[in-house]
Amino acid sequence: MIGNELAILSGALLIVFFFLLGILLYLIIRKLSENARNQKISKLTEKYFALIFIYMTDQFHSRSIRSDSKLQKEALEQALGRYAEVLEGESEKYALRHLAELHLSGYYAKRLKSAVWSQRMNALYYIEDFQMMTLREDVIRLLRKKKISREEIVHSLRVLASFRDKRLFELLSNDFDHLTDYEYRAILSRLDKEGIDLFMLSFYRIPEQLKFAVLDVLGTSKEIHYLSFVETIYGSYSGEIRLRALKTIAAIGYVKDINTYLPLSDSSVWQERMFFAKLLGSSNDRKGIPYLVTFLHDDSWWVRSQAGQALSSFSNSRDIFLNVLRQSQDPYARDMAEEWLSRGEGI
Repeated sequence: MIGNELAILSGALLIVFFFLLGILLYLIIRKLSENARNQKISKLTEKYFALIFIYMTDQFHSRSIRSDSKLQKEALEQALGRYAEVLEGESEKYALRHLAELHLSGYYAKRLKSAVWSQRMNALYYIEDFQMMTLREDVIRLLRKKKISREEIVHSLRVLASFRDKRLFELLSNDFDHLTDYEYRAILSRLDKEGIDLFMLSFYRIPEQLKFAVLDVLGTSKEIHYLSFVETIYGSYSGEIRLRALKTIAAIGYVKDINTYLPLSDSSVWQERMFFAKLLGSSNDRKGIPYLVTFLHDDSWWVRSQAGQALSSFSNSRDIFLNVLRQSQDPYARDMAEEWLSRGEGI
């Protein structure tokens, strides 16, 4: 009886042993296969890298670049990706796009239809990096799908923005009006001046989050020619949009008449006081110093900190901070003045 049980147990252990051994051998073979494949791709990538360099200088050599197999396409993709990171000249970028469209258009078009999410996303990244405008309709078709992830939506719209596609305005205003201002900003930041102008002209009818993004992009640009438009928005709207407009004005760092904004010194909204302090610092007008010293005594740390930073831009900031330390009874104002003195600002 005991002998039978031992025999059964031994047999079971042998089965488990050979099963685990089989798994181990499979993993080893798979790893060796992956390493061999990666080595082939690496060698091909270096080969393509050299061929692309020759093509950049003499485009008659494009026939020497072949990419028939999937392995070759992956290697060419990596080589083109390395060039895309460093190329700056328009002629070189055009040559890169031509190569990508010639060899990889069908490859990416197929990947955009893949059931695997990561393959679709990777295709979108490379389509944008290589500026493959021949695939814009494929990107549009992806956007029209009923089942599409939020990440795919945002990146597809980013691609269209980088292509300067004229349909982007209607897509963002009507079809995809549920995105966050952060997502809208990632899209709009790829537009040129003409593209941004279209959103400015129809500012009144675009979704609120898109309004926020437009203002943020204008602020990031720091272009003075946008100031008139932003000041109009500041004077026409209330609430969050007015605040965002003020933030943009402060980011641009210039106004025609600072007196227009002086009432903000008594605003009950701390963000308005903070952006006003930033604006005073950007203007570097000594008339703003008394307001900034007052802001060092503000209830909000953010306002005090911005006031300190703004004051540090003045040539006599050290004297201003020392004077606050000598005369102020407000511990918060003294702390802020001491902090900026310790940073060595204005010395």
